[in-house]
Amino acid sequence: MEDNDIYAEARKKVQAKKGFFYHLLAYVFTIGLLYTIMYFANGGDIFVVLITAISWGIGIVTHYFKVFGTEQLGFLGIN
Repeated sequence: MEDNDIYAEARKKVQAKKGFFYHLLAYVFTIGLLYTIMYFANGGDIFVVLITAISWGIGIVTHYFKVFGTEQLGFLGIN
């Protein structure tokens, strides 16, 4: 591999990791905002927020595995 190829591959990995963290940040902010709105507007009925959090959470987990694979799961005993 040439230096340019190595640089391009590293750049691609960094962009993927940044994309995941932006996705995670959007998730946390949006779910927090939805929770706050539903808590005050519906008297604490947050079922809709839970369904949204679970559904979007599945997408977050899928995105995590696409970007990081299982390399970061050693603490769970998964090698």
